[in-house]
Amino acid sequence: MAYVGLNMTAIDQALKNYYLPDLRYQLNEKASALLAQMEKNSEDVVGRDIRMALRYGRVGGIGNRADDGLLPDPKSRQTKKAIMETKNIFARFRLTDKTIEASKSDVGAFANMLDQEVKDCEADARLDLSRQVVGDGAGTLATLSADSTTASPQVVTVDSTMYLAEGMIIDARDAGTGALTNDAHEKLEILGVTGPTTFTVAATGVTIPINSIITIDRK
Repeated sequence: MAYVGLNMTAIDQALKNYYLPDLRYQLNEKASALLAQMEKNSEDVVGRDIRMALRYGRVGGIGNRADDGLLPDPKSRQTKKAIMETKNIFARFRLTDKTIEASKSDVGAFANMLDQEVKDCEADARLDLSRQVVGDGAGTLATLSADSTTASPQVVTVDSTMYLAEGMIIDARDAGTGALTNDAHEKLEILGVTGPTTFTVAATGVTIPINSIITIDRK
């Protein structure tokens, strides 16, 4: 048998694994064109209000004319002052003292978990703010297009899972009144987003009815 020299298979047990120091995100969580536009100006925030001047309408003095013809009458766009009350958005997390101590250096962990939780809260709050701005004002994340199953895990079919993600804590509510569809339908954790229109939660024993809305847990 000819000796072929060392190769990767032969030295596999002698090689070390190299761990990069930071956690890596699977998605670009900073890509929010709408929020980027909103954050361009903080100069108009005065006290408890946000005040800004908004332009509306169209310029009236536009038209096709002959070279020496009469020009159209000028008409500028109009201006309205908008006044909006500032809102509060909160993000909450919980860490044990032991977790903080065990992860405060690169030697023991990929990331300082206290630091990481703060960054995660900030990123997710920013994304939810973008969602709120284009939402319906009722906090609707999705609307059921069919009754949910009663299996374990419970499969929920909605119009879109765009705003849903694994680990989110949600409620199922009546679209008209905003009341819980059932006491068992509060504080449900999304176990997985299984498709563009389906996700799963732990079995509640009670069907979530069609046309119910899914919201972030309110308590």
